[in-house]
Amino acid sequence: HVKELNINFLEHICKAIKKSQKDIKLIQFSTDQMYYDYKLNNEKNKKVVNYYTKSKIKSEEISKDINSLILRTNFFGKSLSKNRISFSDWIYKSLKKKQKIFLAEDLYFSPLSMNTLSKIIFRILQSKKTGVYNLGSIGGKSRYEFGVEFSKILNLNLNYIVKVKMKELKLSAKRNNDMRMNIKKFERDFKIKLPSLKKEIIKESKNYEK
Repeated sequence: HVKELNINFLEHICKAIKKSQKDIKLIQFSTDQMYYDYKLNNEKNKKVVNYYTKSKIKSEEISKDINSLILRTNFFGKSLSKNRISFSDWIYKSLKKKQKIFLAEDLYFSPLSMNTLSKIIFRILQSKKTGVYNLGSIGGKSRYEFGVEFSKILNLNLNYIVKVKMKELKLSAKRNNDMRMNIKKFERDFKIKLPSLKKEIIKESKNYEK
């Protein structure tokens, strides 16, 4: 399933673009899961520890054969899909139901809200720039810090949040634990100042209050 979605499907798209001989630029969403050290997490460094990440790296290589803009990113916010909830949806719904959730204090990321990501994509659609870019929030937080801050703003019961280490989660696939991205290249090339994760959490929380 992962190979079909991340590799085979993309190969068909790229072949169709090549065959059309039209001026088409592909914008591909990649992942932050190849990152492992905040100080080194720029577009040049990566560490592959699971098949999902390997498939994403392969898809990036496929995309580079055509006119493409590859965005390594992570996002949160209210999901519009009935079949798939986001990280923040899961926190909100679990605490509302008084269900315990286990959040790692040593698993870091720097996502953007879906709303902010959409607005940025719209702004850069006409750009002629190509290549690989990190696109995320400034600073980042651990999953536990994110959950606590998000829950405090919405007055959710923090007693149902359990702080753990990543190894205690017994994840089905091995993963890096520090995926906070260096976003300086994106800010410089597109002249867009990206927000802090704290501001993103505050802004997105308003959508859950409605």
